[in-house]
Amino acid sequence: MSEIYDCCVIGAGAMGSATAYHLARNGKSVLLLEQFEVGHENGSSHGNSRVFRLSYEDTFYVSLARAAKPMWLELEAQSKQKLFYPTGGLDLAEPGSPVFQDCMKAMKAEGIEYEVLNASQIRSRFPQFHINDSMIGIYQDDTAVLNAVECVKVMASLACKSGAVLKENSPVVGLKNRAGVAEISTGAENYRARSVVINAGAWANGILAHLNLQLPLQARKEQYQFFAARDPDIFKPGKMPIFLEYGCGDTDIIGMYGFPLLEMNAVKVAAHQRGPYIDLSERTFELEVDGAADVEQYVRQRFGDALGEVVASKTCLYTNTPDQHFVIDKIPGHENIILSSPCSGHGFKFAIVIGKMAAELATEGRSSRSLSLFEISRLMAAQS
Repeated sequence: MSEIYDCCVIGAGAMGSATAYHLARNGKSVLLLEQFEVGHENGSSHGNSRVFRLSYEDTFYVSLARAAKPMWLELEAQSKQKLFYPTGGLDLAEPGSPVFQDCMKAMKAEGIEYEVLNASQIRSRFPQFHINDSMIGIYQDDTAVLNAVECVKVMASLACKSGAVLKENSPVVGLKNRAGVAEISTGAENYRARSVVINAGAWANGILAHLNLQLPLQARKEQYQFFAARDPDIFKPGKMPIFLEYGCGDTDIIGMYGFPLLEMNAVKVAAHQRGPYIDLSERTFELEVDGAADVEQYVRQRFGDALGEVVASKTCLYTNTPDQHFVIDKIPGHENIILSSPCSGHGFKFAIVIGKMAAELATEGRSSRSLSLFEISRLMAAQS
């Protein structure tokens, strides 16, 4: 245990692999620990499709996504592997939706170009959708699909090519901080590092327990379904955009969302933040029947018989904070240990830029971007 790494990154999902990628590129010695294997399906970073979008109700997220796009394209160029698939994006809502209105205000404030479409214009441009006469849409051209699992694998691989040490099947069972040097145990091995970045997602509290800290995080089992297209051509990228619909659930937030025909050669549709809260020790991969029925009912309403049978169903985890914002901050009392997790079901698009911010916090003590929205103190105050 003589070597002291500049940084130990715990968790090699989207945020962890991105953090290791930036650290290693900057010449830091990096240990990347993953309790499963890179690309595993137990958490939040697997599968071949995640939404990249600029349509957000908060200007900070809009600016963060805008910063992430060229970084994803640079990663694609570095790896010589297709990772970013432009599709355009269509947000749908009834007039007066507060979140929908906030998205337009935030994009306008950030100088993002978009189009507002009425129902007739939506039907003319995207005849796949069956919508009410009153509905309106925002079309934004920068929306795209990220190949999630390949992005993670590429970032981890490039980190290793730059000198990072990756240890798979290495769950952290101990974490201590002594005189500014962290001691990390996986049971089989012990390591030391000048700084630590925890990217453990749904397992974050298990790691934080070693530092006598627990946060109000809840893991949710979400699911998504793939539908066969009767006429595949009209659902391909270029003809079919990514879509998000607001206000079709119990709240004004995104209710349903979906992708053109890419992954599994089918159309992927899912409900957002609708799955059951779970205990990780009892997590299964079985489909929640009621949730699946809601998605199928929505598909019949929005696409009629243009989409056929369900060809596959899968699950993933959302790990949520009470306010749905991320956590990127130093652990109180441990200035050299950073928490960069969880991401409340909407973080993947930002991973490559969040990794850079976490790397800056770990090595320079501060980020080049404001992180006030993501401070731990807000969650600790909520518990008191």
